[in-house]
Parts: sequence; structure tokens; C-alpha cells
Amino acid sequence: CNVMEALFTAELCKYIVTKCKVPESAVGIIAPYAKQKSEVLKLLKVRYELKELKGVGVEDVGVEG
Repeated sequence: CNVMEALFTAELCKYIVTKCKVPESAVGIIAPYAKQKSEVLKLLKVRYELKELKGVGVEDVGVEG
């Protein structure tokens, strides 16, 4: 899992929702790996209090390498 990529993704998500006023339900994050998905979810929860971004979908494509 690349933590910097996960951090960038979480920060971009927050920016899109808060600054660009895109509805959370219109934002989806697709991660290549389950660990990347877990890291993004953790960052959204810890750094941005997931309650603010609860409508954002985060999934992985199931590739393990």
C-alpha cells in the first residue's frame, strides 16, 4: 500500500466535496488493492471524520500482487 497515494486520494476527496461542493454520493474511489482501500478509509475516518464524508464510496478492484 502506498500511503502517499492514499493520503493524496483522501485529501482530493475532501477538497472535491468541501470546496467544489460535489455531493458525497457523486464521489467514488476505486483502489487497485484491498490494503489501499483500507488506508483510504482509515484516512477519511481519522483525518476528515468520515461522518462528513459518509456518502463517499470506496471500493477495490480485487487485484493482489
